[in-house]
Amino acid sequence: MADVARFEVHLDGGSEEGLVVTGELVDGDWQTSPESMRGGLASRLVSELSTLQATDFAAESAGEEELAGLGFAPPRARVLVFGQGEGAVAPVLAELLFGVLRSLRGLADRIPERATVFWVDGALAEHVPLSVAEFRERFASGEDEAASAGPEAEAGADD
Repeated sequence: MADVARFEVHLDGGSEEGLVVTGELVDGDWQTSPESMRGGLASRLVSELSTLQATDFAAESAGEEELAGLGFAPPRARVLVFGQGEGAVAPVLAELLFGVLRSLRGLADRIPERATVFWVDGALAEHVPLSVAEFRERFASGEDEAASAGPEAEAGADD
């Protein structure tokens, strides 16, 4: 995916509000918002998606119940990768949905509007966040929380 200019990671929040993290390639570096990702993680996410290959079929024609059982009701993560262009003009290079991660099978993956569900290598979960909590715990730089907490939080931390 050499022509990638932007990506979006839509995360299900479970009982809390979901999160959409957008990454844009600016002067050769990935900048993400509304929360910053730790250095190198956005680039690695795009790199891993560019080489993604299925390892097996989870279901060739999954119904609603089977999709729910595989973590697609709603999906744990929805990732869109865009090429060069502004707004609606930017072509969608890839759109993937991610479901459950199972230690012996891998990560459930599918393309929207298709009933086929694949297993991909579970190691991909190291590079694609599957929940808001996981994003904030493992992928976020922490700079956003510190900046939004302000001086009051710093003063209270010493009490």
